Amino acid sequence: MANEIQASASLSAVKGGVDVQQSTSVAFDMAGEDMIDCTQTIPVTAVVAAIGAIAVPPAYLQLKNLDPTNYVQVATDSNFNANEIFAVIRPGRHIQISPIGSVWMKAANANCKVALCAVEA
Repeated sequence: MANEIQASASLSAVKGGVDVQQSTSVAFDMAGEDMIDCTQTIPVTAVVAAIGAIAVPPAYLQLKNLDPTNYVQVATDSNFNANEIFAVIRPGRHIQISPIGSVWMKAANANCKVALCAVEA
């Protein structure tokens, strides 16, 4: 079967008489069979994203911060040096990525939950 994975994103804003909008979608084949949909508690110390047996790469990953006040940093390494942090997930927001290695997360001020959905591409 082809195009088992579907992903989409959109962004729009209106302010001061200016209106911007962009949306995109993609469909691609799923070579593997592993996928996961779960929540993970993220502490204030580094933890790796719990994607189970999904091979990275290739994979497709969506992370949503379920905390109403706390943000989550996302990095390529457990050290969280400035050049390793590639995203901050603000409260209630999400990111979609296609990682090339392990994905590490760390909550800013207190433990929080992140919804995680990953598929083996």
